[in-house]
Amino acid sequence: MKNNHKSGGPLGFLKQEYYQSWANYHVKFLNAYAEHNISFWAISTGNEPMSGIIGLPIPAVGWIAFTQKQWVQNNLGPAIRKSAHSKIKLLALDGQRYLLPSYIEIMFESKKVKDYIDGIAVHWYGDNISPSFSLTFTHEQFPEKPILATEASIGVYQKQKVSLGNWERGERYVHSIIQLISSIVIEVCKALKMALRDQVKDIENFVTGWVDWNMVLNLEGGPTVYNNPLDAPIIINGTGGEFYKQPMFYAMGHFSKFVHPGSRRIQTQRYSEDVLVAGFLRPDKIKVLVIMNKSSKKRNLTIRNVGSMNKINLTLSRSSFTTILF
Repeated sequence: MKNNHKSGGPLGFLKQEYYQSWANYHVKFLNAYAEHNISFWAISTGNEPMSGIIGLPIPAVGWIAFTQKQWVQNNLGPAIRKSAHSKIKLLALDGQRYLLPSYIEIMFESKKVKDYIDGIAVHWYGDNISPSFSLTFTHEQFPEKPILATEASIGVYQKQKVSLGNWERGERYVHSIIQLISSIVIEVCKALKMALRDQVKDIENFVTGWVDWNMVLNLEGGPTVYNNPLDAPIIINGTGGEFYKQPMFYAMGHFSKFVHPGSRRIQTQRYSEDVLVAGFLRPDKIKVLVIMNKSSKKRNLTIRNVGSMNKINLTLSRSSFTTILF
């Protein structure tokens, strides 16, 4: 079906004569699961469109924005909307945020594609070379399309795949989640910060959720189909009949346990680059603050509610994350 006759890349593009077959396959996939009473909330237009182009060692279909626009407009969109799964959400991109906003801009040049697509999916690989405010620029252009972080994992670039009890990896998860969903100081050089400080003090990155790739793996970081072992929030010791909750598990729990469905993110303001904060108002009117201290030193913090003289004083342990409910 692909021009390079490989499951991955490089330059592994879908042949145009198979555009409809590939769209039909997605419908058949959904049908097969429906036979077992398994339904889906959403699917994406394809995992990491650049992976099939640059040649990562994973199964991938390469897309540029223009050709994927054609495929969604003429094949995938109509196939899904005419199927028994017409209500399923379609998420575009499902790749790295360095492609934003240009990739989505090109796809949404087609009104039909824009109508078919319900949201935008992003992965966290390459975040270190891509500013988080690219998400804000995308939201400002297409505010009706929610942005969802659909994949994060540790071990892709690390020599040690599974690292039991590694709190630094838990910190990376918390940092990513707060960075994507909360208001943060712009991550640019100090000179540019000085130039922008009167116009923009902080930004909202408008990501509505965050998904880990593998919740449970074994001690070797598998099983894996294509030799890609990774770390996971829960590690299974099959021979010992045990499982281990990793720091990444507890990192995610600071959000999933305390930020209930229906919660709304609320504005927060901070005065230290070492302290990251995400604030939420739950349906039961309880406020939740998830706080991360990136510093190797303790930090004293005062929490004040706007319009109130009441305050909370606390000391953050070094390199820690803390959740406050009030």
